[in-house]
Amino acid sequence: SFHGFLDNIQEFYKGVDCVISVSDDESFHLTLIDGPQFGAGAYTLNWQGAEKIYPKSMICESVEEMSSNIFTRHQQSSMFDFSRQQNSFFMERYQREKVALSILSTFKSG
Repeated sequence: SFHGFLDNIQEFYKGVDCVISVSDDESFHLTLIDGPQFGAGAYTLNWQGAEKIYPKSMICESVEEMSSNIFTRHQQSSMFDFSRQQNSFFMERYQREKVALSILSTFKSG
């Protein structure tokens, strides 16, 4: 489904089980981090640098692999658990304090 502007993203995600990105041309794949925050599993096709941002479990080498992973998780009713694991990964990796210290460190070394 494609939706226009929404002003209540939490309400939108109540009806979403999984989000995907098949683009290698986006500058910010924000949906892939938003989805797990609201209980939707997330998958992306592999692109240069994806492994530096996302957990390996959500990176797929092909649309066929992505489709198979999504189907299997739905069959096992484990998409919500998968989204919780992804959200934990993002919360740990991108904690406000870690990001701020990383930015400060970059400025100090420059």
